[in-house]
Amino acid sequence: MTEAFPLSWPAGWPRRKKQQDSDRRFSGPTYRWDRVYRGLIEELKRIGGTDIVVSTNQPLRNDGVPYAQLRNINDVGVAVYFKRRNKALVMAQDRFDTIIGNMRSLTMAIEGLRQMERHGGAVMLERAFDGFLALPPAEDCWAILGIERLRGAGAKPIVMDAFRARVRQGHALGEDMDRIVKARDQALEQIGA
Repeated sequence: MTEAFPLSWPAGWPRRKKQQDSDRRFSGPTYRWDRVYRGLIEELKRIGGTDIVVSTNQPLRNDGVPYAQLRNINDVGVAVYFKRRNKALVMAQDRFDTIIGNMRSLTMAIEGLRQMERHGGAVMLERAFDGFLALPPAEDCWAILGIERLRGAGAKPIVMDAFRARVRQGHALGEDMDRIVKARDQALEQIGA
């Protein structure tokens, strides 16, 4: 099950690049945590959402309010996991500079989807929600290759040796070679080789 803390970013959702501009329209005293958090939960319930988990890097007290002493959080992304009509769904946002801004953005997106349904687009709404199916987490390329996470271009020979060993082992066990090749490619990409 997905936890509210720390942030569990969904598989298949791209992250905002650090150098991109960020919109600040959701900053300022108007947007308080309790209002924005409650608004997100209420919008999800209006579309039939259940089992709601709002995942952020902001630890919360039992009443859903953040601890006051934690203000500087590097990763302000928000992912909301929920079920609708027995489908596990997820939506995520990290475009804005604050967790509150990202939560408010998700709230407005869900409100927009509700408008689609209210104006005769029930079939379109169902098709839209199919795009938010929660995918299983991606496999860790390092675990597949059977080595610890490496850094730097000098790590390429170690990755290639581990890849060859996994191919030999995989052939012996009848494993899917595509999975091992993808793991090699991901590892090489991560080390910058």
